[in-house]
Amino acid sequence: MKQPGPRKLPEGGVQVYVGGRSPVRPVWYTEPDWDTESGRGIFLIAFVADLWDVTPRNGGKRVWAQFTAVNS
Repeated sequence: MKQPGPRKLPEGGVQVYVGGRSPVRPVWYTEPDWDTESGRGIFLIAFVADLWDVTPRNGGKRVWAQFTAVNS
């Protein structure tokens, strides 16, 4: 599954995507099991992204996240 690159948002920031072949939606827990080999990625995305979701795609899924720019 070919992945697009990051997309600049008109209001500032970026939207990124990652895809997977499994149609199973990731489950976000308040704290992942740090001893397992999976489940930490969506925890980190949910913690730092301004907005994120999962979209079914070609028998698999696409997880996307938006990060807005911060002016300092």
